[in-house]
Amino acid sequence: MVSLDALNTQDQTARAIVMEGGGDYLPTVKGNQPTVLQNIKTLVPAPEAPTPTQCRTDEEVGLLTSAQLDKLPAPLWLK
Repeated sequence: MVSLDALNTQDQTARAIVMEGGGDYLPTVKGNQPTVLQNIKTLVPAPEAPTPTQCRTDEEVGLLTSAQLDKLPAPLWLK
């Protein structure tokens, strides 16, 4: 499983990891990638029940950053 920051959420990166390398890829998607975000919202169904959520806030180099991770079940077409 490879998880990279939003900078590496690119077609070429995903293709190299999944199709060429046979690995699993967990992309980070933000609002500045509206097409990717919309595709995920369209293709991945919303969970039927509340999902476990982890939130983290870090203060690093004078910047306050927050992250939220939601665990969703994989859609059947992905299995």
